[in-house]
Amino acid sequence: MKLREWAEQQGVSWRTAHRRFHRGEIPGAFQTSSGRIYVEVDADDCDGSCVSDLHLKCLIEKMTSADVDQLAQRFAEAGYVIERRPQD
Repeated sequence: MKLREWAEQQGVSWRTAHRRFHRGEIPGAFQTSSGRIYVEVDADDCDGSCVSDLHLKCLIEKMTSADVDQLAQRFAEAGYVIERRPQD
């Protein structure tokens, strides 16, 4: 989920979340090469604000190939099975 969505879910301002990200205080947070910041959340922690398949597809289409590779690697490390990858 985006850092701003995570901040709202945690009840803190976006600025506070941004500072915490840069101090390394948000587990599972990462920044793409385009500068976007995302926070990985467990499905159990999802309150309905997690991305849908369609949202994820749209997100991936906006990412560079390197960002998609990084995201796929993070999902694989978390135990997810990548069934297929979008074509370049």
